[in-house]
Amino acid sequence: MIRSITCDQTSFKKIEFKPGFNVILAEREKESGEKESRNGLGKSTLIEIIHFCLGGNKGETLSKKNLENWTFTLNVDLAGKRYAVSRNTSGSSKVIIEGHCSDWPIKPEIDDETGKQVMSGKEW
Repeated sequence: MIRSITCDQTSFKKIEFKPGFNVILAEREKESGEKESRNGLGKSTLIEIIHFCLGGNKGETLSKKNLENWTFTLNVDLAGKRYAVSRNTSGSSKVIIEGHCSDWPIKPEIDDETGKQVMSGKEW
């Protein structure tokens, strides 16, 4: 289960999910006119961030210059254990994993510089 999505940039608002069925909607104000759309509010970008954290390629939005060097973190439950999976838009070949991984078939390595558990995107 995805629990939350965070970012190291203060302009990004933490997104939290609850157990069960979650729906991503864009709110529309009562004063909104008939032609005011819900486009450009981040619904597709959120899906792109989840895809990216799960090992997918950066999409068009995450490749933009203004998102250079942003680190997104997906807080998730896998096999009954909690993990935080982080990926940086500039160093996207590495996935940083926080959590107990000793029982994984492919184990993360410890990064010499940071001391964090890392895997290549391909291994992840």
